[in-house]
Amino acid sequence: MALGGATPLAAAPQENAGPERAAVAAGAETLPSSQPPRQTTPPPAGFQPAGPFIDGPPAPVPPATINRDASGGATVRAVRLDEPLRVDGVLDEPIYARVEPFGGFIQQSPDEGAPATEGTDNWILFDDESIYVGARVYESVPESEWVANEMQRDSFRIINNDGYIVVFDTF
Repeated sequence: MALGGATPLAAAPQENAGPERAAVAAGAETLPSSQPPRQTTPPPAGFQPAGPFIDGPPAPVPPATINRDASGGATVRAVRLDEPLRVDGVLDEPIYARVEPFGGFIQQSPDEGAPATEGTDNWILFDDESIYVGARVYESVPESEWVANEMQRDSFRIINNDGYIVVFDTF
């Protein structure tokens, strides 16, 4: 699959992988806190919580997976898996054909706020135990022109290269 003539990038070398390769991060785990549980006061009788606070536009209405506002903010919708997902770096499960990816990212560098120069198809999926982030990332130059100049694991200099980063800000 190509987006605007771009070629998908690979997250890691794969034997017998086709032209579509993907970065997939899997697994979210809640660990016990070393702090004692906080004492809370029960809500008054009849109390109805207002629902989750969303710092952005309202959640997208299914089947949409993204909703944007006029200021550029976006809210994405995670999709519940109805069958097991293989975490193998290849996005060939039927869910990727059934669920519309979201994209349309904006740059942070070098031109903050400008549309991304390369396309990315993104999915956030979940089941009872894990959150899965799948991405099909594209590059418009041929693979022979790709440059990997930061090979040190966990290096902060990696941000000077192309990358796909997922952050869960849970606080």
